[in-house]
Amino acid sequence: MGGGKQMKKMNPITLFLLVSWFSVAFFAFLYISTRIQNLKLKSTLAAEAEKVKVLSEENNKCQALREEAAKFQNSALNYLEWQFVLKEQVSQASNRLRQRINQVREVKKDRQMLNLLYYNLGLNDTMAVNFDGAIKAFEEAVDLDPKDADSFYNLGLLYSAFRQSPSKAVRYYEQYLKLVPKGAKPDEVRERIEILKGRSR
Repeated sequence: MGGGKQMKKMNPITLFLLVSWFSVAFFAFLYISTRIQNLKLKSTLAAEAEKVKVLSEENNKCQALREEAAKFQNSALNYLEWQFVLKEQVSQASNRLRQRINQVREVKKDRQMLNLLYYNLGLNDTMAVNFDGAIKAFEEAVDLDPKDADSFYNLGLLYSAFRQSPSKAVRYYEQYLKLVPKGAKPDEVRERIEILKGRSR
């Protein structure tokens, strides 16, 4: 009963001030809460905008890579097409050389001419990736001219790189060195011989 009397006795001004204070506190709370929400929203939007920017940049990079890959693919196709044409042309040249060799053999046994024809045939077959044919041609060339250093050198290369026969490669390289003992190329050949001898042990 005493508490009820105190409430009844509360001054209207005090009541007004209390209501006003609660209202201000409520609106201040709403304002601060709204501001916090707005800041969070701005932060989220900024983060999303940054993600969109990064994704856009990554997409542009991917597009650039796709374009580069397409260019590379076209270049590779052009290269393969060119290689195919070149191989075909070289094969045709090798066939013409074989015909010429047969003609020279039938007409006259000109060892120097035949050596030159076989040497060129060996080069052509090497370029046409016909390594067995190239080896036969160079072996014919050195049979016709035992002083044909270049054919000995090419036989060394073919036996070391494509036939995987170090002992034969060494034998041909050594024949080359007997004919060409000095110079940068012979020094390189000596290094190859050392490597091949180590491989054959």
